[in-house]
Amino acid sequence: MKRCERVRTDAERVVRGVLTCARPESLVADAWPQIEEAIARDGGQREGGCDVVAFGKASLGMAAEVATRLGQRLRHGIVLAPAGRGDEADRLRRSCERQGERVGVLMVDHPLATERNVYAAEQVERLLRDMRARGDTGATLVVLISGGGSAHLTLPAEGVTLDAIGAVSGRLMRAGADIAELNTVRKHLERLKGGRLAALASGYQRVVSVVISDVVGDDLSVIASGPLAADPSNYAEAIGVLERLGIGREAAPIVWSHLERGAAGEIDETPKPGDAAFGRVRQWIAGSNAIALEAACEVVRSMGFDVAAVMQGVTGEASTQAGLLVDAATHTASRGDGGMALVWGGETTVTVGEGAGVGGRNQEFVLAAARRIRESAERERIGILSFATDGVDGPTDAAGAVASGATWDEMLRARVDPVLAMERHDSHAALDRVGALIRTGPTGTNVNDVMVALIYPEEGER
Repeated sequence: MKRCERVRTDAERVVRGVLTCARPESLVADAWPQIEEAIARDGGQREGGCDVVAFGKASLGMAAEVATRLGQRLRHGIVLAPAGRGDEADRLRRSCERQGERVGVLMVDHPLATERNVYAAEQVERLLRDMRARGDTGATLVVLISGGGSAHLTLPAEGVTLDAIGAVSGRLMRAGADIAELNTVRKHLERLKGGRLAALASGYQRVVSVVISDVVGDDLSVIASGPLAADPSNYAEAIGVLERLGIGREAAPIVWSHLERGAAGEIDETPKPGDAAFGRVRQWIAGSNAIALEAACEVVRSMGFDVAAVMQGVTGEASTQAGLLVDAATHTASRGDGGMALVWGGETTVTVGEGAGVGGRNQEFVLAAARRIRESAERERIGILSFATDGVDGPTDAAGAVASGATWDEMLRARVDPVLAMERHDSHAALDRVGALIRTGPTGTNVNDVMVALIYPEEGER
């Protein structure tokens, strides 16, 4: 088997292994003893029953597992289901109907929210407001949160439009805003983010939340814009994000007006640390990028590689980080002739600027890596893969890509200009021409990205 084919085959094995370990049903099941204990405290097992709210890319799998485990204790549920997963949504509806449970499954969009996201978020708000008005005692709210939840649970503040939120979010992403910066702004433009969901849930005796993290560092105030977490940011900081990234008043007048009113004290701030609303909230991280990296390490070891290094929390420009990973692989290869692997995880960014191409952070990572591998003294031994565990890398149908020492030259032979592709951030078309893309389809989970450098033995094939 040619080395480039072997790299592709090995990359597919890594992807399958990671996604199997990141299944939301399994992650919830593993965390369930803690969740059950939290529900049962203060008589919650016997009184009031449980309502469930789920949002994010893993919402369907998480909700299905929780509904099964709660059984007759589940009173009401609202699941915000990712678009494109209608069959899975129908299965959840039918399963809950057979058990006599009242669960609404509402389709929503990502990455930019639409009117149906707003409608779904309004239903969540209504459920919690009605519960607060009734003043029931003993009831538990179970909230299932995963990556993508910030877009799913979009409910504009008074005076702010959905179009304004979408426009400023798009501009922030194109300007290379990281997730914390993006969410700092969104928290201060909406009604359920930045701890406001916790404040609204005052009708429940307890709020128990299971979280699958798509955020480097697993900060609960950042994941899905922290609907149940105290918000350390403020309106002035949200304005600062816009200023740093060059989004002026003329580009987002409604957003600027709202944020400036908030900074002037005319609009209530998000709940801060110490607020009584968080006294009834308990949250658990059921899955994160660390689990994905552990799985990747297990797979590469099973293929005969020694894991030379693992690094979490990788952020920054995709092309820059790709160069660093290839350089690290080159250095590692120079130290021995055995099979080795470097396993990284996190979430890089791409500052698009005036680039007019189509791609994603993982595809740009691999395109830049292909160039650096070609320049490496160990080019025949190195393979690189990078993929998004949610299966969606940018506005494309790919999760990521894979490259070997031959990939750059293959693009040239296919009459692709890879240098121009990098300049235009047009990685998708360039990599697709040489069969380098990894396609999984939406996976129903999201634990950031996984990047792996495979360093093959000096001589012969494994």
